[in-house]
Amino acid sequence: MTVSNIEPFSLDHESEADDYLGALPEQPKYRNIREVEKRAKALIRDDRLRERFITKGTQAILASQS
Repeated sequence: MTVSNIEPFSLDHESEADDYLGALPEQPKYRNIREVEKRAKALIRDDRLRERFITKGTQAILASQS
């Protein structure tokens, strides 16, 4: 029997997180801080990277609203 090594999708590097964050605003329903926080908690294991993702996402959303 073969066992798969497939793990759940996660963001482990700044470049991956930045790419993912850049794509979020393409869908209007994802253009909110709550969605950024939700995805950060679900997809990023590293605390520092998660906080960076939330900070950059929040800044991008606030900048797009002004």
